[in-house]
Amino acid sequence: MLNTPFDKEITDLMEEELTSQGVHLYLNSAVTEITENNEVKAIVNGSKFIPVDIVVIAIGVRPNTAFLKDTGIEMLPNGAIIIDEYGRTTVRDLYSAGDCATVPHQLLKKPAYIPLATSANKLGRLVGENMSGAMTAYQKTLGTICIKVLDLEAGATGLTEEQAKKLGINYGTAFVNDMNQAGYYPGQESPKERNWVFLS
Repeated sequence: MLNTPFDKEITDLMEEELTSQGVHLYLNSAVTEITENNEVKAIVNGSKFIPVDIVVIAIGVRPNTAFLKDTGIEMLPNGAIIIDEYGRTTVRDLYSAGDCATVPHQLLKKPAYIPLATSANKLGRLVGENMSGAMTAYQKTLGTICIKVLDLEAGATGLTEEQAKKLGINYGTAFVNDMNQAGYYPGQESPKERNWVFLS
């Protein structure tokens, strides 16, 4: 869900980029069936038939931790195993890392479920070292991500405006138009206006 790491101003730009290139968006809709009779059709919301050329199923990530129910391991409602800054779970001498576990967040001050390869790799190495006695604390994440939607590139780090509001954090916002990359790196260009949001 793009509305988790990005505020609406940014997701609106992504939607605009898609629709301007001829992509049809069916928001707040569910594919209830896929049929094939000379052509593939996706049935949306049980009644609308949409001819398609290809079907790509991308339904997200969910921790596969149901087998740990009633073991005493503390988890988030979605099943993510809660760990501390050392990778320890709530069960003595049991560690966890990767897409089944939370990550300590720098700004949220509570465990967050952010299934990204960067955090999984770092925590995996750290947990391996800590099980051997190193006891090195994870430096916490800001949940930095990036995405490319056709010709639009977007990135996010830290909190969204909505998250800052809920936490009562004083913040400010600004829209900045800039080049696609630093000038010292070959290929700098501004093919079209780029918008970025910074929170402080």
